[in-house]
Amino acid sequence: MSLALRRGLLLLRAARDERGWTQEEAGARCGMAMQQYQRIEAGRVNLTFTSLARLCEGFGVDACVLLSPADDKGASEIFAAAK
Repeated sequence: MSLALRRGLLLLRAARDERGWTQEEAGARCGMAMQQYQRIEAGRVNLTFTSLARLCEGFGVDACVLLSPADDKGASEIFAAAK
């Protein structure tokens, strides 16, 4: 798994935690089963373009936000700037 993708998954989890969503709720908002969402968040599956698109739609962010290079910003700053 690339460092950018690993960072994106960490941001995803942080954003979910900040919103107070369970993995079940995040999966539902992203149009996927909770188990699929869990595997994605844990990095246990290869992320497809379709899954990435669903994650972005569910969290209301552009794919560039999840795949951007590392910087010093936290998840709340990155997701807020994307709106």
